Amino acid sequence: MSFRTCKKIMTKALFLGAWMTFLVACGSDVKLNTETAVYTPEWRPLGVIAGPSIEAKPGETVTLGGRLVGTVTDETILWSQVDGPEVDVPDSEWTVPAFTFKAPEVEGVASLIFEITAIDGSGNVIYGEDDEPLSDQVEVVVFDPEAVLFFEVEDTSVATLVGGLSLVTESDPQFIMHASGGMHTADIEPGMSVRFELDFPMTRGEVTSQPGNYSLYVRYAIPSDYGGKEGRVTVNGVVMNTTFNATGGWEEYRVGVVAMEQGTNVIQVGGNWNYYRIDQIYLIPSAEAPTEPEPEPEPGAPTVYGPGTYDNFEPNTGDWHAQVSWGTVPGATLSTDWATSGLHSLAAPIDLSAHDSPSNVVLQAYPDEGLDVSGVDTISVNVAAANAGANVRVHMFTKHGENEVWAQNERVNLDDGVTLTLDVSGYDWVSGFGVVFEDFDPTSTDAIFYIDELSADTTVVYDFEPYTGGWEAQIGWAGTSGLTLSTEWSNTGERSLALYKDLVEHGSHGDIVLQTYPDGGIDVAGKSALTVFAYAEGAGASVDAHIFWKTDDDEAWPDAVAVTASGVELTIDVSGVDTLTGMGVRFNGVDPTSDAKFFIDTVRADGDLIYDFEGTGQWEFQVNWSPAEGLHLSTDWQADGNRSLAGTTVLEAGDDDIILQTYPEGGILLDGVSTLRVTAHAIDSGSSTQVMLWAKDGDGVWRDSGAVDLEAGGVELTLNISDWDAMEGFGVRFMGPDNTSSESTYFLDQVEFLE
Repeated sequence: MSFRTCKKIMTKALFLGAWMTFLVACGSDVKLNTETAVYTPEWRPLGVIAGPSIEAKPGETVTLGGRLVGTVTDETILWSQVDGPEVDVPDSEWTVPAFTFKAPEVEGVASLIFEITAIDGSGNVIYGEDDEPLSDQVEVVVFDPEAVLFFEVEDTSVATLVGGLSLVTESDPQFIMHASGGMHTADIEPGMSVRFELDFPMTRGEVTSQPGNYSLYVRYAIPSDYGGKEGRVTVNGVVMNTTFNATGGWEEYRVGVVAMEQGTNVIQVGGNWNYYRIDQIYLIPSAEAPTEPEPEPEPGAPTVYGPGTYDNFEPNTGDWHAQVSWGTVPGATLSTDWATSGLHSLAAPIDLSAHDSPSNVVLQAYPDEGLDVSGVDTISVNVAAANAGANVRVHMFTKHGENEVWAQNERVNLDDGVTLTLDVSGYDWVSGFGVVFEDFDPTSTDAIFYIDELSADTTVVYDFEPYTGGWEAQIGWAGTSGLTLSTEWSNTGERSLALYKDLVEHGSHGDIVLQTYPDGGIDVAGKSALTVFAYAEGAGASVDAHIFWKTDDDEAWPDAVAVTASGVELTIDVSGVDTLTGMGVRFNGVDPTSDAKFFIDTVRADGDLIYDFEGTGQWEFQVNWSPAEGLHLSTDWQADGNRSLAGTTVLEAGDDDIILQTYPEGGILLDGVSTLRVTAHAIDSGSSTQVMLWAKDGDGVWRDSGAVDLEAGGVELTLNISDWDAMEGFGVRFMGPDNTSSESTYFLDQVEFLE
């Protein structure tokens, strides 16, 4: 029995007039046993992968590793050395995935080439479809230490400090012990960098270094309380982005192989949002060629903002709005009081008594590009109301063509809820659609009108659930609705990813799957384990779950683990894998007669958080200018509406600079805007907390409002940006909190651009 995992298909708004995600069933590849569903891994072609090329000094211990990929039965590997000075390795070591040897003595630079080959159970070399052996090679460059080129940041003959960057010595508070030469840079702040100009050929002492390929290393340090930082190294105009971990001491980071050309070469370290310190760079001769840089992706078009609300952290109702007697009224929102699948529906709470003889209530949408219904037979929607009287009738409508010809179904009694269906088989496109409520009690002061799950045939167009970050749900390996963000259970923060589903309608079924296949994949290079927490409620007493991952060439499905009453942590090995095309969690042993809930939360690669499902978009929370967990949407305080953005943390001695910030992809273009305004607040942060609003213009130049004391109930902050036409990002900075062992929470709400 085999299953194929369905992926989401991104397409231009069938039904939305914007890019929208749809779930598509897998078709004939889905096979179910009505008693059990057993996964049989898909057969994959056999292949072999060697590890990355490395540099070593004579006498240094070198470990090479490789592995088989694809479907493996009794196949194994065989190592051999194909070039360079011979190394001393016992015969038994050549048949293990990883083996160790001492780098030989060399003069200058020598290249050692090793090959790993797949062999069958009889010891014969395995050939691929191209009649070539299944093999891969790895290079070890052994170099004379005298050939290494070191360049200190304080050496003014090659190094220039840019953007006001300064050097520190042992007497400075920023100095970190054991710096080469007794000096290093202070924190490289935004706009600062070290620029090295290196002329080749280069003679140092008795050694002349020629133009060619070199491995570039940066010696850096980040205090352990800063957290890891994104770095930037630019070599002859080519940008190489890096990640520097906070280790508290000096570390050597291998940037990669670079080409030093005849004449002047420029290596620049810094230039973006950094906060690390540099001691030196060095170059080691390499026989390996530089990796061809991947083409830069086309930059996303920046969003243009005029005066108005940037973010109020309230649920987004998209194209939908409410009307009374065909006049638009405020108040349309997402509600958890009633839903047919998932947790949320579109709701319009309306005081009908405040309107003069209201004739109808309408929930409708007019997407920018209309609705493509070519090949669609029917549109349907689920409808309900509360506190609106006993005789409510409803009907559905669409508008079609340039003259907006009305197409509607018959009025039906609402009762406890109803599904409305409308024939659109004669149309290719409609401009708008909605639901009309009539014959309600016009004296009601607290009527609420709901719609949920508008579908075109069987494809859900609007489910009114929060954006789930590219995740999808499946039942029996076929796409299903009901995926949402929930506050009923979480491992960290306040929310998790959840599937709410009445399984009775599905009868006997296979696995329940929550999975993602993000564009560009998931980077796990250098990581050892991927973890996620899982939980199920109302799904029976025998539920277990396992985590899985897939790449273009391989997949992994470890054994399932029983789901406990409080949830279970699932772990899978990702060592040796650089990029995952997808991952997910599969629940087994589910009671198909239950109204069940399935949850996952806190996906990590080693200690790095990948998904937390808090629904906070491109906003980030930092402590001491380092990313921190605890960002969420909160109902504990708000300047307006029902929600605000919040970060909760337990501060330790010395902690300061608590940040809520955003750097939208593509940046922000400003049109007719003179002022940025926000409202900020904090709870349990002490009486001495101050706060400022800051922003960076299109060139990354900082500007702030100045620090002010927090006031009871929150403080409004403004920043003059009348001379700007673009922004990289902005945020709020809290300073001077009490550092206690108890939690404190920091809030942001009502972000607005003003004329």
